[in-house]
Amino acid sequence: MTGIKVKTDDKYAYVTMNYRHIVENDWLGDLKYICEPTQYHEKRYTMKFTTDRGVMAELTRHRAFSFSIESTRYCNYSKDKFGNEVTFIKPSWFKEHQLPTDTIVAQSPETDGAVFYERPYKAYWIDTDAEGSGYKEGFDWYKEDFFIHSCQTAEQCYLLMLEEGATPQQARQVLPNALKTEVCMTGFASDWRFFFDLRYYGETGKPHPDMELLASKARSEFMKAGLWDNIMACPTKFDKDDKLPQVVSLIW
Repeated sequence: MTGIKVKTDDKYAYVTMNYRHIVENDWLGDLKYICEPTQYHEKRYTMKFTTDRGVMAELTRHRAFSFSIESTRYCNYSKDKFGNEVTFIKPSWFKEHQLPTDTIVAQSPETDGAVFYERPYKAYWIDTDAEGSGYKEGFDWYKEDFFIHSCQTAEQCYLLMLEEGATPQQARQVLPNALKTEVCMTGFASDWRFFFDLRYYGETGKPHPDMELLASKARSEFMKAGLWDNIMACPTKFDKDDKLPQVVSLIW
């Protein structure tokens, strides 16, 4: 059963599991056998990630883990606790750049059907006339500009929907994969070993760049906590000599 680990010796069976398994299976009577963790109980580790919804979807494919995830059904990003705004994660391919000043529109006419977006990053003037929908002719936009604009548009639509009486679970339909999401991920050491085999070492194919970056940083945190050898000591079908426990120095 997922979420339960059992090891045995000549005398005992050592069981490690989530409390919810005990409740859901009506095993409360077995709590009389509860004890402090021994060397035979497999360790469980929890890590908190701040990432985007796209990477979150890849994380949750590791079904052996338990997850606690920021809920867009209940989180109302127009509230003070969220700064009255929607937060997005810049992808790993995003590169900062500065457009020539003559491509930035300083003001927008109020009556010609144009929508003016202004943020600390840059200003955009989007022509909404039927004959000229899309970005203004002559703008030298990069893919990063389209990304920023799409996030700005999503945020404005989300907040306006809430103003018009929509619930957070209704307004969230316009939010993109770039939305910031907090994920708490808990699993056994062996589960984490399999996670790193796939998402860091790429044993089943090249990981998504954002997922690979997150896995790399998670690996660094396990190393700093002195837990990496515990993870790598777990057997796996992907075992190779070059991945055996070793001291590694990383510079980020």
